[in-house]
Amino acid sequence: MENKNQSLDNKIMTLPSDLYNNDAYLRWWEEKLTGYPADINELIVEVEEPNAPNEQEIEALYKLYRKTLCNLVERPAH
Repeated sequence: MENKNQSLDNKIMTLPSDLYNNDAYLRWWEEKLTGYPADINELIVEVEEPNAPNEQEIEALYKLYRKTLCNLVERPAH
C-alpha cells in the first residue's frame, strides 16, 4: 500500500515554494479548488468494515483527505 500512497502523493500539487509570489499562489489555489466537493455528501466514503477497510476504501479515503483535509466514513445499510 505504501507504493500506492506514494504514487498518489506524486499527483498532489504542493504549495508554491515562494508564498510571496502572488501569481504562483493564486494559480495553486485555483487548481486546488478545481473539483472541490460542493456538497457535504461528496465527503462520504462508504466503508464496509471500519476496523478493516479494503484497499479501494483506503485509496478513496486517502484521495479525498488529500484534496479536502476531511472525509466522512459511513457504513452501508444492511
